Amino acid sequence: MSRFSLFQVQDEIARAVVKALAAQLLESENEPVDRVVVAEAYTAYQQGSYLQAKLTVEDQNAAIEYFQKATEKDPSYAEPLVGLAEANLMLALNMVAIDRVEGIGKAKRYLDQALRLAPWLADAHVSNALIKQVNFRDYVSAELDLKRALDTYPTHIAALRRLGTIYGMQGHYDEAMGMFQKIIDRDPLNTPTYSNYSYNALAAGELEVAEETVRKVLEFSPKSVFAHFQLARINLAKGDLAAAKQANELEPHPVWKNIGTGMIACSEGNTEAGLAIADELIEQREIFNAAEIYNLCGDTEKVFALLQKAAEDHDPALTEMKLSWAMTPLRDDPRWIEILKMMGLPV
Repeated sequence: MSRFSLFQVQDEIARAVVKALAAQLLESENEPVDRVVVAEAYTAYQQGSYLQAKLTVEDQNAAIEYFQKATEKDPSYAEPLVGLAEANLMLALNMVAIDRVEGIGKAKRYLDQALRLAPWLADAHVSNALIKQVNFRDYVSAELDLKRALDTYPTHIAALRRLGTIYGMQGHYDEAMGMFQKIIDRDPLNTPTYSNYSYNALAAGELEVAEETVRKVLEFSPKSVFAHFQLARINLAKGDLAAAKQANELEPHPVWKNIGTGMIACSEGNTEAGLAIADELIEQREIFNAAEIYNLCGDTEKVFALLQKAAEDHDPALTEMKLSWAMTPLRDDPRWIEILKMMGLPV
């Protein structure tokens, strides 16, 4: 099983949020105000966007058909090309329903075509940034694309969120939280963003902020995936084992709950139970989370053996190394720095 990545899950959730908010975005200063779109093309694009937000393989494929219809009806209409790119990225990266190389290749061609038609189109720059970030680990170019999107739409939810994600991966926690705060200012009910904010605050050692923001998630969405696990980790960081156990018991997703159980076991000195869970995670190819548990159990040598192997295998989970609360004490270790370099992250 591939790692149940926090940002992958939140990216899927947030796509639906972004689509729902798309109509509310401010008009771009650079967008031609006299654009004329063929009515049938516009209708097909809206239908495709609705299906795309449902986040299933079947709906992505159905959305592709509508986007293709839109481009046939109006070849100068750039937005459906971005829809085609996003659908292929979703199928290739999040759902593993098509070949990764094929899906990314198609997406890149659609985006190039869209930007030739509409260089100001923020969504195209955002999707371009995702390809550079995920496929090439080119964070500098991805950041530039996201800033281009924000030049056009300063309140673009996806651009702010992904830029915040990149800042967090680089260890720029204040900048990351600043991006997430801009989203919250615009959309105070955006629970995935509160989770992202809390994740960065915990990595930065700002425990009160981390708890305050994750409790916002639980206030608005009590059954939200990850939030109870995150609260458990915050309580572990505070040294409150009882509160950590109570929070983790309420986590609805079995993967996060199991990881939390392993972390708690190590933190209370039950090394045997904690490492048993870590070894289960290794069998499931959840190497990063297993390494976190091993570190809480005090086996630093095993941690670096796991991280080294994961880096050699290009495990994308390691892009979150600087966001790991459980491995914070290792940040100055030369072996940690070498693995960061292997993953293309700043040291």
